[in-house]
Amino acid sequence: MNLGFLYRYGYDYASTHVHPMAGDGEADFTALISPPGAVELPDATVVRNSILLQSMLVQEALNVSRMRWRAIAYDFLDQVRVFLGTGDPQFHVTFYKIGRAWPEFELCEPLASSGGP
Repeated sequence: MNLGFLYRYGYDYASTHVHPMAGDGEADFTALISPPGAVELPDATVVRNSILLQSMLVQEALNVSRMRWRAIAYDFLDQVRVFLGTGDPQFHVTFYKIGRAWPEFELCEPLASSGGP
């Protein structure tokens, strides 16, 4: 898929700085979902890069799946990436909307078949 840069800038970089323990990530997660400046971390670069990488992988999976995804799924991913750069927590609202709407509507549906073999 020509996504070798994901390993180079995501996993490879992070693996040289992170040695996970059972409770690791809780403080990072709290800092990332809190308003900017509310919780201070020494360096959230690895966590932010990991979330960026994860959002890119999920979007790539949505793009190549044989499903038609609702725009709100893509909006959520875009808003997560905006949050990483600016701190705008709009993704909280979108996540809430997704949770409230389920199971009344599905986030995806099968693509129409072309009828060919």
